[in-house]
Amino acid sequence: MLLSSLAAQLITRELAAPAQGWAWAWRIQNEYPAPLREAAEAWVENRPLPNPQGGGCSLEEVMEATGATAPQALELLYVLERSPSDGLTLLARCTRRDRLR
Repeated sequence: MLLSSLAAQLITRELAAPAQGWAWAWRIQNEYPAPLREAAEAWVENRPLPNPQGGGCSLEEVMEATGATAPQALELLYVLERSPSDGLTLLARCTRRDRLR
């Protein structure tokens, strides 16, 4: 996946500022573990998303709990993978209250 393609999609589809989109694309390509990178690639190519795991949560679970888009949920999974305690704190803060009922 080309960095420019990923950045362009993040900027246009996620409405990221250009600097944010490029930095986010770089992080996905250079820091994300392979399963998360593959999910980002599927998102860019409009293919069905795989359901990678990170920190004991799946992409679908994070998207359902938070209402996040796929790239946003992948970022949360990345944090969960890197630092489970911080990731769970962020996930709890992002969880939509209406999803808990």
